[in-house]
Amino acid sequence: FMRQADSAARTGYRDVTFREADEQARRIAAALYARGLRRGDRVGILSKNCWHWIVADLAILMLGAVSVPYYPTLSALELREVINLSEIKALFVGKLDDFAAQAPGVPAAVIKIAFPAYGSAREPADCERWDALLVAHSPLLAAHEPQPDEIFTILYTSGTTGTPKGAVLRYASPLALAQLEAAHPVYGIFQGNAARVLSYLPLNHVAERFATEITGILAGSTIYFAESVERFAHNLREAQPSMFFAVPRIWTKLREGITARIPEHVLMRLLALPLLGALLARTLRKQLGLGAARLVLSGAAPLSAELHAFFAKLGIHIQEVYGMTEVGGAATVSARAERDAGVGRPLPTAEVRLAPETDEILIRAPWMMTEYFRDPERTAQVLQHGFVHSGDRGRFDARGNLHVIGRINDTFKTSKGKFVVPAQAEASIAGWAQIDQVLVTGRGLPQPIALVSLSQAAQAQPREQLQAELEQL
Repeated sequence: FMRQADSAARTGYRDVTFREADEQARRIAAALYARGLRRGDRVGILSKNCWHWIVADLAILMLGAVSVPYYPTLSALELREVINLSEIKALFVGKLDDFAAQAPGVPAAVIKIAFPAYGSAREPADCERWDALLVAHSPLLAAHEPQPDEIFTILYTSGTTGTPKGAVLRYASPLALAQLEAAHPVYGIFQGNAARVLSYLPLNHVAERFATEITGILAGSTIYFAESVERFAHNLREAQPSMFFAVPRIWTKLREGITARIPEHVLMRLLALPLLGALLARTLRKQLGLGAARLVLSGAAPLSAELHAFFAKLGIHIQEVYGMTEVGGAATVSARAERDAGVGRPLPTAEVRLAPETDEILIRAPWMMTEYFRDPERTAQVLQHGFVHSGDRGRFDARGNLHVIGRINDTFKTSKGKFVVPAQAEASIAGWAQIDQVLVTGRGLPQPIALVSLSQAAQAQPREQLQAELEQL
């Protein structure tokens, strides 16, 4: 079921079977019950991705409680805020960089249960121990059987635009996605594509939660867990996932890794050779860790046409997925062979419209959230007439593909009175291999400006050459 690498402990891989995961989840569920937790109570998870994360989540669900995962990088103040908002009664404390600094954010009344330590880390103080609970409790025999309208999880937004919002997803959400897969397997991700997946994006995020945990359970996958940012490339090569999901930042770094060894102009010439090109592409795919990938997805932000084209030359055809926490992570997906398709067409049973005056993208799907937890005012703002108001601006092309062209609130006016949509300019600049990240701004200035951070390859170039290339761009 799950494979956890731990090079720091020099133990190789720790393999967890479905049977063992079930046994441990039932024992932890019994421990939660013994501590007074009941159906409908909320239980938090604060940890980086690891196999205990999924077992803890299963334990919560077996009890009929509601899992509330948090970003593992929250400060003590931020953690206190989301704990108070979600009203949890217990918290799983796991693989973290410095829980001692976060611990003041946990109220004294909250029960804390610590995962076993990973690598050279120490288990946090003032917590009950996972392994001790396994010994002390017999497995819960009758797992809760939820109804579609019961709350499955509450996922909190990052809070970068204000107070974090807790999107309530009910069991109808994973059920609807599973039914979609059964009825339209061409759109699904379970039909033979998910034999192996690599978990590295935060599991508290809707995309990783659905693409890894739920997919892994429904498809009977083997889930590999990345150890750290530093070990990610190594773990990806070891896992050789059959399905891989990434954000544009990851695709940029993978491209940089290749072109640092083979200059891009040389690589493109070699790939164009009939036999040698195919052999080189196959070798590079395997070295990246994508030699066995049958389904390759990108999301969270638009992927530039240049990155699409670069990886297509390697035989890696990236499909874009568009969604957000409020709509269960997915509303559209692009076709594998179609180029310049934006984020693709709406998934079956999902409705995607554009607001008449603003071109705001409006979404309705069977798997979307029902409300923000304990926040009727902001629920009413984002959920109107059954549609989630995304805050994104979009357009449909002649083929019915949706293109995301920016955020409603990001558009600004220069001092000359010209309206600027930053996302369009950023997308054209971000395609240049020498640029790592870009931000276009300039509200009130005569002309917009682009703030960029250069890739490592660009930083190594002679200044005159780099300046000439930037001016040309």
